[in-house]
Amino acid sequence: MNELAEKEFVFIGEALVLDLANTEVIVRGKRYDLLQTPDDLAQWWDSVRQHNQDTDMIQGYTPVFSPALLESVKTLRTKLRLLFNRVIEGQRPENDEIEFLNSILRMGHPALVWQANSTPQMSYDYGESDNQMGLLLPLALSALHLLASADLSRLRKCHNQRCILLFYDTTKSGTRQWCSAACLDRERSARRYAAKMQSTEQ
Repeated sequence: MNELAEKEFVFIGEALVLDLANTEVIVRGKRYDLLQTPDDLAQWWDSVRQHNQDTDMIQGYTPVFSPALLESVKTLRTKLRLLFNRVIEGQRPENDEIEFLNSILRMGHPALVWQANSTPQMSYDYGESDNQMGLLLPLALSALHLLASADLSRLRKCHNQRCILLFYDTTKSGTRQWCSAACLDRERSARRYAAKMQSTEQ
């Protein structure tokens, strides 16, 4: 994948678009981008397919993983991460963040596909758009569904101050605050260490 070969993609967001946001991680205290090359993007999309095997829109399209597609995906990720963080903080997103998402959504529309000897299926028509849309549109639709249909009070950022991962809380109680048990353990260890250092200084 890249020089951090031991770092695997994480799929804890409970939404495709949050899994995209989570391709930026904190490694040894520094922000790190897991999508640095078109090959990285290809490997991430392959992993997405493995985690979403029942989603025809994702399974039925193999994009050309070019530098231009990588740049478009990273721009979408940046806009949506800003948007999600504003929502989590109880703020309204900026107009340019909303418009960027809408500009992608406008490039595709649902269409009925009914081939001979098959059952009717819903597909998406990209019109005059280039082949980037087969990847960008599922991401944009995931964001649309999350923002327009989900309970936004359950959209969370991991409570660990050294983590930037986002997730949608699907627990019955709605009290999940950590991206993983491992991250919770790291936060507790950091707090115990800080308390021990403070006590030794007194």
